[in-house]
Amino acid sequence: MMTAKKLNSRRDVTFGHTRANSVCGLCFSRITESESDPTFLINLKAENRIERNVIVLCCVLMQALLAGQAAAAELNVKAVMSPKEQMRLEFADGSGHFVLMVRREGKADGAGPLAGAGVTEYGWHDIEPGVAGDPRGYLVFTAPGGDVAYVKWRVRAVFVPGTDGKPKLLDNGFWEIAGGTGRFRGAKGAGTLHIKAVSPTDREYSLTGEIGN
Repeated sequence: MMTAKKLNSRRDVTFGHTRANSVCGLCFSRITESESDPTFLINLKAENRIERNVIVLCCVLMQALLAGQAAAAELNVKAVMSPKEQMRLEFADGSGHFVLMVRREGKADGAGPLAGAGVTEYGWHDIEPGVAGDPRGYLVFTAPGGDVAYVKWRVRAVFVPGTDGKPKLLDNGFWEIAGGTGRFRGAKGAGTLHIKAVSPTDREYSLTGEIGN
């Protein structure tokens, strides 16, 4: 055991000397290179200059990236939508189950990139009254200048007991940007969506979230 330990120690020392000699040899070769090559220091300064430029460029790109992320704008709009065209499938099994395919139109009021835009809904509302539903579709926002944002949405409809003893419908879901033209081309965004009945035919769509390029 003592012999093996001594051998290991000797090997460790030898390895240490070898590594030290390698480092010293590298330093010596760099010094020798600088003496034999007058342009060595000039090249070294140029390399350092390039490294500094690369670091500066990386910082600039990082700041630009962070600025782009900070450019996302908050959205908080509501649009009362009135039906313009619709098709309805009624289940004849007594369940009351129906599917409504509807085109509604309205205007977005509030704050954010979509405020002031005209809105058209292309919706598919699959509803089992008193049970549940899965409405979904697209909202097409057309800004006053003609730029268009295509918003994909989906909602889960849940019925809860109302104060009058009748089922109350809760429509809560999400939306996301699916495409766009003009200033909305390449835009990204998402948020929450709520739908509320304001009359037997009209629905209020409330969208909150963020949109950025």
